[in-house]
Order: sequence, then structure tokens, then C-alpha cells
Amino acid sequence: MARWIDRNVMPHYLFYSYDRNQPETQVFCTYCEKFSVIKKPKTGKIFVCPQCKQKAIAKAQGRRAAYHEDRETCQVIQKISDEELLIRIFKVRWAYKEKKNTPAKEIYENARLFIHVVGKEGTDTEAFYYDSSYDSTTHWRRGNRPRFSPYTSGYEADDTGAIYLPSLKRALQGTPWQYCALRQFYEPTKEAMQVSTYLRVYRRHPKLIEHLVKVGFERIVSDIVYRHGMGAEIDATQKRTHRILRVNKEDLAMLRELNAGVDTLKAYQQYVKLNLRGRQELLQWQLKNHVHTIPTQWFAYMTARKFMRYMDSQLPDYMQLKRAFLYRSPMEEAISTYSDYLQMCQEQNYDMKSSQVLFPKHCNEAHDKLSRYIKKCRDEQTKRAFREVYENLAEKTNLTSKKLQIVCPKQTDDLITEGQALHHCVGTYIDRVAAKKCLIVFVRRVEEPEKPFVTVEVSNGKIVQIRGERNSDPTEEVKKFVDLWSRKVLPMALQAA
Repeated sequence: MARWIDRNVMPHYLFYSYDRNQPETQVFCTYCEKFSVIKKPKTGKIFVCPQCKQKAIAKAQGRRAAYHEDRETCQVIQKISDEELLIRIFKVRWAYKEKKNTPAKEIYENARLFIHVVGKEGTDTEAFYYDSSYDSTTHWRRGNRPRFSPYTSGYEADDTGAIYLPSLKRALQGTPWQYCALRQFYEPTKEAMQVSTYLRVYRRHPKLIEHLVKVGFERIVSDIVYRHGMGAEIDATQKRTHRILRVNKEDLAMLRELNAGVDTLKAYQQYVKLNLRGRQELLQWQLKNHVHTIPTQWFAYMTARKFMRYMDSQLPDYMQLKRAFLYRSPMEEAISTYSDYLQMCQEQNYDMKSSQVLFPKHCNEAHDKLSRYIKKCRDEQTKRAFREVYENLAEKTNLTSKKLQIVCPKQTDDLITEGQALHHCVGTYIDRVAAKKCLIVFVRRVEEPEKPFVTVEVSNGKIVQIRGERNSDPTEEVKKFVDLWSRKVLPMALQAA
């Protein structure tokens, strides 16, 4: 196992002494442990050893630290019975000391996971970890190794790593995991993985996972096992690959070549539902430009190729705008602006078949211009509706005492002025008043009829708020006056209105 780990898991180096005047340099390969000569090595660059033909990382002796250590995790699967497997977690350390090209190697077992069958689809996992300080015969503790936080990883507690392949087939033979395609899933990338989770999820969807791995969709399987779970984008009841993925037959080769995951599959399924022409080209364009989603409703007015061509033409102008692309790519920002523009055009009942509407010369300018126009129209509508609310109420809501009087606002600016003078938020109530959700009136002193004093909010025919400067409570005099107004004047005014 140590030799297999050395050849297949641990990184290897070509150590050399740097000399800029030498066209060829002698290197020592830690893989085959032989000397050879290569041209112009560069620290950190990967070269192929002339002796063993294996890839290794060039590292100048002057760039080596006094002590360098590589650490990895390796998982060995063994068969306990036809219904139980053992996953042995080994920790591997290769230590390179100063002036020594051959590492000191250490391999030790630090955890064990027993996985056994429960029912038709279930599994149960029993974990142990090695603790030399544990006072027992074997020093093995039941449970998972403690870690600083469940949200952080630690080398000793980590059970994610490489898989020891030579004994894998024999270990799975005759068990429910015999056809789990674990080797086919792991070998293409040889990325560190958590075997226990893969085996557990396989038990729930055995035929599906086996099928998708064997036809080359390992990344989708990885998303199902480790990220998304089984979602609506996968039809587990089907047997044919294109039906499982909810796409057409001709789409499979492209998705496989792109190494599509579940997120990419979801995006592409929207194009398949629309039977969109050029959808394969669109998906490749989308991935190239780092675009997460494209609004599909606009393909009712344009083809995918026209959409891509137009967005490509707009991107240079858009990049000149000094915006901070914090969370989305520049193309995503451009698409978002374009989609907002088309949405406004649709709401304004523009001719969506017109190329002048669909493809303005400068999308960003057209978006801002249309946005200002709509805002101006809405402001005018709001102001008109606000005035109409008080047209019939202004005279009927009046009440005057020796010191106080009720005054109705005449225009929207009156609420803004009131809020600024009294330092409260009545200026934000313009839309609510225009929509007849509430009513705002002012309490003024008779001797100062133009000076803001107290603001009153009415909703559903009742007093909701009475607020003075900085949202202060009104005096008893003001309370009694407003109470009299709400009982004697307000009901009749609202009824007449």
C-alpha cells in the first residue's frame, strides 16, 4: 500500500541546483529516485521525468525550506461480510528534510468506519477513531474524532481522501455495493472524496447512480451525492439517459463534453422545454461568459443567436461603465440590464416585434432613458391621485379652535416639507395616501398656520398615529382637539367623500 500511495497519491519533485548559465540541469526525481538532465527547469512548473516518464514538480534547492511535509488521507475498503464493509482511514506524511532528496515516510491508521446494510435501501455507519491516550486494550474510541468546529476541517479528523484501488473490486464483490461504480466515479479525476457518503446515497438510488457514472456523468452524480441531493431535474423512474436528464438524445454528447453538473443541467433544461434552436451554442456561450442564468421569456421575441450576438456587441460599452462587479460577471450585469429594459418595454406595451425596440444601439442608455420616462409618468400619476384624495375632503375636514386647526395637504411636497421640518417619516407616506390606504392631516397653531406642528395619520376611519417633532407624543391639548375632530368631523367627511 505504501508503494501504491507513493506512486498514485503523493506529489513528487524534481530537485535541482539552480545555475542560470547552464542550458541543461541535473535533476533528482523523487518518484524513481534517479538522476537525469532537463532543459531550463523552473520552480513550481510540472515536468516529465526523462527516466520514469512521470510528472513531477520542479523545485530548486534554494527554494526548499529546511523542512517540507506533504500530507494526504487514504481510504482502504475491506469486506467484513456480504452486508458490511469497513473503511479504514490512513494518514500519510512524506517529510523532506534539508539536504535530503528522499523523504521520510509515515503511514498510520487513525479511524475506522463500519457500514452495514439496513432494510432495502438504508445503511448504518459506526465510527471509531484511534486515541493512544484512551485507557483501553486497543485504544479505539467509539464515535467521530473531535474537531475544533463542525464547520472547519482538520487533518486528523478529515475522512475525505484518496481511495486505495488494488483491493477495491475484491472488497465490493458479493455486497450490495458490487455494482456501485465507485472506481469509475473516482478514477477520472482522482479527487479526494468521502467514500462513506457515496456508498450511503448509492443504496437509495443504486441503478440511477450506476447508470450515470458508467455513461460519463460523474459530475452530476457528485452533485447528487454531495451537494444538491435528488431534485426535480433528475427523473429516477426512467432508464434511458436522455430521459433521466430530461433532455434530448442529441444533447447528451455536448453535456458530457462540458462535464455538466446539476446547475448547468437545470439551465439547459429550460432551453429544452422551449425547444430553443441553437440551445447547445447558447449553453456553451453562457458558460464561457460565466453567466449563471439567462431569462428565457425573451426568446419568444428573438433567437438564441441574435441574443448572443447582441449581448456581445453591448459588452464593450458596458465595461466602460465603472461599476463594481462584486457578485456577478460583467456579462451577467449586462444581461440583467437588458432584461430590465425589455420588461419595461413590455409593461409600456411597446411593439416587441420591432427590432428597434428589441435591439437599441446602446442598451444601457436606452434602459436609463426609459426608466426616467416611466418614473416621471408614475410621479405624475401619484401626484394626480394624491390631489384627488383631498379635493373633496379639504373643506369637509376643517376644524378650528381658539388655538389649533386641522389643515389638509394640497400636494405631495407638503408631506415632504412636513417630514423634514418635524424630523419624522411622513414624507414616505405619499404612495400610501395616493393609493387611499391612509389619510394624512396636519395640526397647526392658529397663529402659525404655515408652520408644521403635529401630524396625524388616519387609517380605516380611525386615528393611527399622532406625532410631533422627532416622533414625540402630543400634548393633552392636542390629543383632546384631535379626539374631538375624529368624533365630530372625520366620520361625516369620510362618508361624504
